[in-house]
Amino acid sequence: MRKKKKGGRKMKIVHVIGDGRLRGAGLQLFYLASALSREVETEVIAPPRSPLLTALAKEPLSATALPFSGRRGFPLSDIRRFEEYFLSAKPDIVHTHGNLAARI
Repeated sequence: MRKKKKGGRKMKIVHVIGDGRLRGAGLQLFYLASALSREVETEVIAPPRSPLLTALAKEPLSATALPFSGRRGFPLSDIRRFEEYFLSAKPDIVHTHGNLAARI
């Protein structure tokens, strides 16, 4: 894995998950993000007040709470919220986990 981009900046990977439970996909994401954070800049986006965010807060990596509406499809308000985040964060890779997150 190439760890640094030109200019010496670490690669930034943002993981997005719509289900913030700490089991199944959420637990696998916890392990993956924790391991990757040793080599690349890693951030996880999950719903507010989720067990996954609580667990990630104890780790040396970045976690952001962004609300998901949970409605079928993706409402324009959710898309705009994520667009604003991605424009400011400038990730190199966005890795989505689960059906809801993949819709963005």
